[in-house]
Amino acid sequence: MAELILPEESYQLMGILFEAYNELGPVSYQEKHFQKAVELKLKQHKIPFKSQSEIKFNISDGKVGDFYADLIVFEPPNEIIVELKRSKYITLEDIRQIKRYIEVAGIKLGIIINATRKGKLDYKRVINAKNND
Repeated sequence: MAELILPEESYQLMGILFEAYNELGPVSYQEKHFQKAVELKLKQHKIPFKSQSEIKFNISDGKVGDFYADLIVFEPPNEIIVELKRSKYITLEDIRQIKRYIEVAGIKLGIIINATRKGKLDYKRVINAKNND
């Protein structure tokens, strides 16, 4: 059985995400409102994070472009990229997006959090197979 990546950080982060979601409830709010609630909870719990953090995409000849992660939580080498969604379900494109982010950033773990309008919080852990030491 595979070992869980960053178990303590993941557990702490998921608790904070559920705490923010439960306080907001399933009312009609936007993704940016959910992100702000999560950021307030991270500050309250003294968890380091970066919001709308730029991830530079480079090749040997120079910069190709940028990605922007909703949140990068914790300090290196235990960082986790968090992508917040507000839709019916987590899509394959959502998974591909966070996979690109963690691979380019060299971060071990990404978590997609989807706050559904039906009163449910879905999540998907995505592991960086290229950085799994």
